[in-house]
Amino acid sequence: MELLDAALALVLTLGALGTIVTMLMELMFRVFCIRARFLKGMIQDYVLPEVLNIPIVKTAFAAAMGAAPTEQTAKAAERKLVEAIIGNPAEKVSLDRPVIGPGGAYDRITLEHFLSRLVEETGLRDRIDTARAEVRAALIESARIFDKMSGATVASFATRARGWSLVIGIILAFVANVDGLRLFETYRDSPETALAIIADQDGLAAADAAATDSFRAALALEAEVRALKEKFQSANETEKAAAEEALVAKQQELAKLADPEAMRQLLAGSADILKSLQDRHLPIGWQQFPYCQKAEAGAAADALCGSDQKPDYIFWFFRVLVTGLLIGLGGPFWFDVAKRLAAVRTVLRGGKGDQTGPRTGEDPAGNAAPFSAILRQVDGVIDAFAAGVGAGTADQSGTQQTTQ
Repeated sequence: MELLDAALALVLTLGALGTIVTMLMELMFRVFCIRARFLKGMIQDYVLPEVLNIPIVKTAFAAAMGAAPTEQTAKAAERKLVEAIIGNPAEKVSLDRPVIGPGGAYDRITLEHFLSRLVEETGLRDRIDTARAEVRAALIESARIFDKMSGATVASFATRARGWSLVIGIILAFVANVDGLRLFETYRDSPETALAIIADQDGLAAADAAATDSFRAALALEAEVRALKEKFQSANETEKAAAEEALVAKQQELAKLADPEAMRQLLAGSADILKSLQDRHLPIGWQQFPYCQKAEAGAAADALCGSDQKPDYIFWFFRVLVTGLLIGLGGPFWFDVAKRLAAVRTVLRGGKGDQTGPRTGEDPAGNAAPFSAILRQVDGVIDAFAAGVGAGTADQSGTQQTTQ
């Protein structure tokens, strides 16, 4: 049972450190506008090359550029089209440099937003009255391309994010000097320390869930803001004031998520988690081998520091490297494992295991939009432009970047 307790305590410790990785990942995404860059790459490199080859789109876009466009002017027009699709007209900030705070580009856009901007910027708007059926067919094909590329890009982003998570986990392990084998030995040799970590399982899992949920909160708020914009647009005169008040309140709430103070809180939260582990006198930190800095008052010095034994730096490096890879798997993974181990531990003690399933992540690739949904959005965009309100629809459909 002591070995199982030690294993469970180690898994919970890896989960707590994985929570730090989650926080640092989100900080990196915000500062360097990584989501917006992925969106820009998808639109520029995969979606538009196919969409601009659709005959009526190609013809309309060429007419919009003017007579006999050169290769240079055509590329400039395509870049302008990309910026029109993903650019946030409220705040123009270049994606070619890091920014802190609200950026100048959306990091998520809806299909309706994409189609609206496409109609507006390529000249298709002028052809709706004369070639409505042809424009509709082109938009349906464009929607299929966008939907297909969106799923592939989200999956690609998730794969790269897992790679970045492993790298950050390794860096954290070396910077904080986290040796998984020594942690396990500590928990094995000190059952009371292991039991103290196990007793705090719910608190550690709650901290990880809070960190993950805070990042998802931005996406939920974006959806609320988009819905409130649509409600404000369709409100009558008596409802308009209340709708505007609700919209402004949500926009302000959304802006706070990208505030530099929120980013500093992310760093402070990471430091607090690490300090809470060090306060339990675990072999973590620069007071441990091989850094061997002077221990703080009341803290025991590492027995390996000043030992007559020849230090094995290669073995230490390998252990910390593996620990970093394990940390990089993330808090949700390790808390799922902990939940399973806790259930086994409960059964072995004569109790009943938890019958609830582990926390599971969302499907990163998602599912393709049903064809009927695509048709409804295409017809909605065409009808809006035919009625002369298309430009307003485009801005409402986009999702403003707030997490970069």
